[in-house]
Amino acid sequence: MSSITHSETDEYALRSPEEELHQGPPAAGIKISSLHAVSQDDTSSRGMLISEDKLVFFPPLYIQRYQAVQEIITSSKVPVNKIVDIGSAELNFFRHLRHMTGVQEVLLLDINEETLQNSKYRVQPFMADFLIRRQEPLTVKVVCGDARVYDPLLSGAQAVTLIEVIEHMNLCDLPALVQCVFQQVKPHLVVVTTPNADFDKFFPNHTPGKFRHWDHKFEWTAEEFQHWCLGVVGEHQDYKVEFSGRGLGPDGTCCSQIASFWHHTGYQEHPGALLNTNITATSIGEAGVTTQTACLETMYKIVEECKFPVDMRTKEERDADHALNRFTSLRNFLVTGERQDIDASVPPWQHQDEGPGILSPLNASSSSDCVHYLTQHYDNEEAVCKAEDVKNEYCFYIIDNRYALIPMRSLAPWVNEDAEIDLADEIIGYLWHFVPEDPVPPEKPALKVAQALYDLLVTYDSTDSLIVLQGDSTRANTGWKGGTHAHLEKMLGRKLFWSICVLHTNELPLRHLITSIDGPTSSDTGFTGPVCSLLSSVNEMQYNAEFRGVPGGEDLTEIPEYILVNMSTDQQVSYQLVQAVKRGVLPSELQEIKCGKVSHSRWLTTAQSLVYMWTRKHGLTGKELNTLEILVKYCLQVYFKLYYDIKVHHRLEDGPKHILTQLRVMRSQPKKVQIAVTFTCGQEHGSYTQNVSSSR
Repeated sequence: MSSITHSETDEYALRSPEEELHQGPPAAGIKISSLHAVSQDDTSSRGMLISEDKLVFFPPLYIQRYQAVQEIITSSKVPVNKIVDIGSAELNFFRHLRHMTGVQEVLLLDINEETLQNSKYRVQPFMADFLIRRQEPLTVKVVCGDARVYDPLLSGAQAVTLIEVIEHMNLCDLPALVQCVFQQVKPHLVVVTTPNADFDKFFPNHTPGKFRHWDHKFEWTAEEFQHWCLGVVGEHQDYKVEFSGRGLGPDGTCCSQIASFWHHTGYQEHPGALLNTNITATSIGEAGVTTQTACLETMYKIVEECKFPVDMRTKEERDADHALNRFTSLRNFLVTGERQDIDASVPPWQHQDEGPGILSPLNASSSSDCVHYLTQHYDNEEAVCKAEDVKNEYCFYIIDNRYALIPMRSLAPWVNEDAEIDLADEIIGYLWHFVPEDPVPPEKPALKVAQALYDLLVTYDSTDSLIVLQGDSTRANTGWKGGTHAHLEKMLGRKLFWSICVLHTNELPLRHLITSIDGPTSSDTGFTGPVCSLLSSVNEMQYNAEFRGVPGGEDLTEIPEYILVNMSTDQQVSYQLVQAVKRGVLPSELQEIKCGKVSHSRWLTTAQSLVYMWTRKHGLTGKELNTLEILVKYCLQVYFKLYYDIKVHHRLEDGPKHILTQLRVMRSQPKKVQIAVTFTCGQEHGSYTQNVSSSR
């Protein structure tokens, strides 16, 4: 049995749309001179393009197959709790299985152990799986074994999938595979996909009789495939078969054909599932509690086994924690003693009816130190900004009865200027701050920082409860061997999740781009290049009424009012400036603004000054003018696009999306720009496999 399965089945089907467009399929022969656009019969979002030497499926054919198999499993009338995927190879299908409702066990089987070892990282839980836990358990087993031979690990499966597998097997091996799946595993559903030889005529330059992949042992026409499937049903009469396909061609022929075998009487675990099983029962105490231990004698090898974290809380517990985790210190400031009927298990603000209440400063000694505040309930944070009481100095907002929102101006009475810790720090769960000791050669600063962090965790008895480390994406933090995070993991003796600030990862490419095409920095605020050295005098430059607009790139995200009002002047002005320069029309109120001071610790003002310089009489010509244009386009289309995306979508789980957006918009930049910033991704926040970039 071959190990090249799933997406590796068809080299053409695996390619991205760009690769398909430029390379075409790997066959040779017939030409189709005209351009055709073929829509799929079930949705207009799928199709195919054919020209003289190009054939493109959208989405790619392997994605269409995965989606089709997932849809078939989802349509099952019998609950599917366990799925066995035979021929998993690179484990790509798991990304679809992991999100399926009701699935609690997935077994991914392939005969090639080396491929499984190289791909097993794909089944590991993400950081988000620990933060937002599943409601149902999920166990994933990556198994090396021969699907022609039954093994107890296969027992109990309600669904078995073979995606582009059988064509890699010799015809003489198929009966053993059928016997194992249909007679011994005997699931409720079996899904088989395989290439359709009838479609090969549409491949440009196709040579009749030549297979799509070098490892294919055969490729069946639709008639041959249906004949084989009906033969399987004839031998195993508890099953019926339905046919479908994906990758629709001009005459209705599908590039990939699918057979769905359904068990007539519904799923029943086959007695073979109990073969080679030793069950013992032990009584414990008077309650008669028994435990059973099943010892399965397996011939398969388990390469990897993962159990996803499960949320064991009740709905009431989840709702309570959802509120308390957002504002745990709130209970220190709410006076609840006046209400004798308060349930301590319910967040204090849920007892407070809409109207006035009392918020007490720290160490309040008398009622005169108390401040009256106003409590209002809203469905979401956006509605707060539209309320009439939004400017009330002491206002406390309840959002969707889940969490609390207190404007920072309401905290002023509780800030003790003489103390090292103020209320604002308490609100965000502040523990302590420190200045690490200077390292003694050959010690590195990262080690000293890690040691100080570890000592702090020990002091507060938090070594076991720490889950996430957050920081900038410098190598001092994220170095896989000598970074602060790596050192702290060694001290704790376990792995942590790394939350890397995407605001910082958005700044680093701009810094390196400037260094690459203009020149390095000269100080904390200066530059050596001919373009950026002018930034310090940009506020003195005259306005150029004939400046040229710089359109292109994606639109900036819309900023909700409740976020906009809390932005700094530089952030608000930059948002308006970017949109105006893209249009080529600068309103009068933006023609004489004063850009913030340039600082290498805050690149927002550098980007703002570059864009602003584009609208001024800067005197640059030739190569220097071209450099300025490249930098301005980058700021407009990449830097500010990401900056405001992060400001609006700043939850922990939004971080990876921002990295993907950054990669997407970077494609629109010239090759020169892409080369200049490429190493940043590799050396800053890609130096360790567990790095998870996220916003803060």
